[in-house]
Formats: sequence, C-alpha cells, structure tokens
Amino acid sequence: MLTGGATRESALSNADDAVFLPPQEALAPAQGAGVSNGRPQLSWARTEGAAGYLYFVLDKDPWDPRARVLWTNPANPDGTVSVTPQLSATYPDGRAPLPSGTYFWWVAGVSFDGKGIVDGLSFSDPRSFTVP
Repeated sequence: MLTGGATRESALSNADDAVFLPPQEALAPAQGAGVSNGRPQLSWARTEGAAGYLYFVLDKDPWDPRARVLWTNPANPDGTVSVTPQLSATYPDGRAPLPSGTYFWWVAGVSFDGKGIVDGLSFSDPRSFTVP
C-alpha cells in the first residue's frame, strides 16, 4: 500500500488471515462415469481443517466462463448457500433428473475463522460424468 507518497506496509494490509487447506479429493462419480438415472450421487474424501463442503454440478467445465451451476448445496433461509458436514450428496428426488448429456462436478472443502467468515477453500479437480 502507498502511504504518504512512499511505499510502506500499512497496518491494515494484514487485516485478515487465510487458511491453506490440503487438496480436496472427489471420489464418485469417477471421471467419465455414467449416471444412468440422471440422479448423481456425489462423494468426496474428508479434508483436514475443513468445517464443511460445497458441491457443484455444472453444464460445462467449471473453468468455462459460460458454465452454469445446475445443482449445489441447498440455500439457507437468508438465501446464502449452506455448507454440509457430510461427505456425500444425493440428487434430490423432487427435481427432474438431468437429461442426457455430459456434466461436470467438483467439491470444495471450506474452513471458517472465529467470526464465521470463510478463510479457506480447497477445490477438487473437476470431473465429468455422462447421462446416457
């Protein structure tokens, strides 16, 4: 930060902390697996330091800026997305199955600071699955 015309570190430049979580591992469905009923069951490994997990099923690779999230954690009453402490998620029965096509999914381990603010995320590598 520039202060008083000189380059110096301000007192606020280190006002927050970040936690570096170990790599997140996605388990199932495996890369390229088929999900015959259009209702994926996702599972992932426990990540040391994560308080919960976010999962995402998308219509394109998550790195594609046009990708749309088709299914993720349920929303809290205030509209924010909730994290789950579980190591799996099952596509809801109340939703129409995914139609034929190729889909992508990934999961993120999430940690929080003492104020409940996210201070660490660890995303798995994206995986694809197909619905015949």
